[in-house]
Amino acid sequence: MKELTLPASPSPFKSAAELVNKHLVEAHRVWKELADRRFAPTRKEIAPARFKFALSTMFLVDVVEGGVDFRLSLAGDTVIRFLGSEFKTGKLLTHVSPSSFRDRSFRFFLRCVETKAPVGLGPVRTLHAEHSYFDNESVILPLSDDGQMVTGILGVVHLSAAVSGDPPKTTQR
Repeated sequence: MKELTLPASPSPFKSAAELVNKHLVEAHRVWKELADRRFAPTRKEIAPARFKFALSTMFLVDVVEGGVDFRLSLAGDTVIRFLGSEFKTGKLLTHVSPSSFRDRSFRFFLRCVETKAPVGLGPVRTLHAEHSYFDNESVILPLSDDGQMVTGILGVVHLSAAVSGDPPKTTQR
């Protein structure tokens, strides 16, 4: 399996205020409305009807032991097709084969847990080896069932045909 290398810099992460895609902006707006004055809404408040515009590109991640690991708990059709066979719901991220995509995903989720704030990504070329012809812009939004810690993450992804030139360099594993 080929592995794509991570970009050296700058960081692909950004604030939610810098989001470009209208569905990501709308997901952030709805999340802020649900959070109200709290740093994050609860998972129970994430009603599918509020996110109809993004259901196929949404995913939910459980935060395990404060960010030691992450577990995909729910994903829309587009996300499932993109992730492929190894990223299954219920599987811990650390049990997925090592890759640049997995490493960036882990850092992305951990940034959200540590900052207790929304985190944007991209648009950047995806590091998923089987889908390197896509550019990706994403937002992840913290959820908290206890009002203290990030216990879950709501994510929305936007994939588009790559326009950023040649695909990332690959290395054989």
